[in-house]
Amino acid sequence: MVLASFVRFHTNPTPHYVSDAMIKDVHATVDYLATHQSPEVRQLAERVVNYIQDRRLEIVDDYFWTSPTYFWDMPRYIFKELSTSDLVISKGDANYRRLAGDLNWPPTTSFEDVVSYFPTSLLALRMLKAELPLGLTPVQVSRLDNLDPDWKFNGRWAVIQFWHK
Repeated sequence: MVLASFVRFHTNPTPHYVSDAMIKDVHATVDYLATHQSPEVRQLAERVVNYIQDRRLEIVDDYFWTSPTYFWDMPRYIFKELSTSDLVISKGDANYRRLAGDLNWPPTTSFEDVVSYFPTSLLALRMLKAELPLGLTPVQVSRLDNLDPDWKFNGRWAVIQFWHK
């Protein structure tokens, strides 16, 4: 089963955070996996290399990804590129905050309403490290407030949210 015929992986040209990946990091990881003792891991590395060579996987970078620019103000050329995708997967607290404008939305604010400007379907993966959760029910917020008063920003909780354009 083929889930995607083409994937564009956006990296950063320079690291903004210690965990930011650059193109060279992706290649170094694939090189490392290619020498792994497990044949299945080596096979995965070979598949990734083949995808890159066949241009089914493209790894690109742009300074937009490390800029403080909110996603609703993304450069036109990035907007156009993303609009050709069936799905964008966004990872990380900083990207999530940029998706939501880093505004103080009530946690019950609909994720879909906030990101409806985005040019295509969006899956956001985020560890909560800042007071900006979206899309929760009042019951969830109350439960989290009682369970862990610092839940919004201590990095112990996460959200996976999807919006379909």
